[in-house]
Amino acid sequence: MPLTARPIVLIVLDGFGIAPPENSNAITLAQKPYFDSLLKEYPSMLLEASGLNVGLPRNEVGNSEVGHVTIGSGILRYQSLPRIDKSIEDGEFQRLPGLLKIKEKIASGNRKLHLMGLIGNGGVHASEKHLQALINWTKEQKIWNKTFIHAFLDGRDTGKDTGSIFMKELQEFMKDKGKIATFGGRFFGMDRNLNWDRIQKAYDAIVFGKSESTCKDPLKQLKEFYRKEIYDEEVPPTVVTGKGDAPIATIEDGDCVIYFNFRADRGRQMTEALVEPAFQ
Repeated sequence: MPLTARPIVLIVLDGFGIAPPENSNAITLAQKPYFDSLLKEYPSMLLEASGLNVGLPRNEVGNSEVGHVTIGSGILRYQSLPRIDKSIEDGEFQRLPGLLKIKEKIASGNRKLHLMGLIGNGGVHASEKHLQALINWTKEQKIWNKTFIHAFLDGRDTGKDTGSIFMKELQEFMKDKGKIATFGGRFFGMDRNLNWDRIQKAYDAIVFGKSESTCKDPLKQLKEFYRKEIYDEEVPPTVVTGKGDAPIATIEDGDCVIYFNFRADRGRQMTEALVEPAFQ
């Protein structure tokens, strides 16, 4: 007997999950008779969407990108975070061909290395461990004095004003291993919704050293923003200046840039701006 083709609908309810009923569980409290009837009248099963089951470290919360990749591929794919973590632990990270090429380029001429990405312990887009590994690598390769950091502040996956803690920790970790050249909220430098005006402001600070906000001391300036009730995510792109109020460093032709976020979606627009000659 021939089978009759029937349409199949895959519906992804982003952020919708199953958890024990409690007063703070919005899914449990919501009135959703149709959804509840589907679970009652038809077969169903639960899928794990976090940790090792989707290629993340044990007990690591899932996210939309990881979930979509797993659904789309239908297989277990180890995500960037555990893959990079493993490469750091076994020493493969320090031997990556891309890093070795950067080292040769920086060491052979008057060029700079720029490390760009999100700082903090949010763990959704970037890892402190990865940035620290890169900073240590620049020290080992003796190019730390040509290394500069362009830090994006979180405030969404972390507390709204915890950036000062992460900034202080970064400064203490760096000591004589590079300098912070610019910083600003992810609202600007990590936009992913084609708000190019936001990217433009971060780009101008990073590439041209132009910004309405400049400072000598990043931590002091960040605390001043807090005093004005401007918090991490929306801190305007700020240029750190040195002698004669000149920018500590800007990205120039021939320089090398490492965008150290392990999650790519919020890095695409800034990367496009940096590599597209027509972007000004």
